[in-house]
Amino acid sequence: MIKRFVLPKKTMRKKCVLVLSMHRSGSSCCSGSMGFLGKNGDVVSYGKHHSLEKNRWNEKGFFENDLILRFNIDALDAANGSWKNVREWTNKEENAIMSKLDQLKEIIQSDYLTEPQPIFLIKDPRIIWLWNVYMKAFEDLDIETYVVHIDRDDIEVAKSLWDPHKIPYDDALKLTSDYKEKLTKDLDKSIPNDHIYHTTYVKLINNPTEELKNISDLFALPRDRIDFVGLSQFIDKNLKHH
Repeated sequence: MIKRFVLPKKTMRKKCVLVLSMHRSGSSCCSGSMGFLGKNGDVVSYGKHHSLEKNRWNEKGFFENDLILRFNIDALDAANGSWKNVREWTNKEENAIMSKLDQLKEIIQSDYLTEPQPIFLIKDPRIIWLWNVYMKAFEDLDIETYVVHIDRDDIEVAKSLWDPHKIPYDDALKLTSDYKEKLTKDLDKSIPNDHIYHTTYVKLINNPTEELKNISDLFALPRDRIDFVGLSQFIDKNLKHH
């Protein structure tokens, strides 16, 4: 049973952290690491439908939520898009995405807000292209939003996309650029700077302890509750692809 970690009263408002990056940039590594912000999973929730899927490209897991992933795929499909087919949506396409707002709010309420942890984590690069519906859902539900952004060298991302997805190198570079540009634009207009932490795949792999300390500070959490032993066992440099 998870023992509830109680934040000070002034910070009792539910917090969501979006872990965002281009695909194959280290968001799974980062999301998994954040589970060690407390002891025994008492600080960060991945939701009731936390996926346990793993494969040879993500040996430690994806740290995604099955309901959120299905919602994101369907929402992009409503705009005639997919994670590999994204663009600035037309008004009609944006309205099709926004029509799913109530569905998203229901998922968040049932899968996250009923969990005891003070912070819940949602990770999926598709959110970059579903930004408006997520921001509206968080506003309606009075959720305090944070973002941990992971950057990775464009060339490494493009190479890493080839093996699992067979995306040609030039196309992968263009797609990576589009994701990064869109995320930068949305962060600048929507999220306060003190609610954002920027890191890189290199930093996460080479100095996970320091990065988790910085992420802990983002939420004003006590550093002495970080499970550094669990973190050291989780991070494996040998799992780096490209």
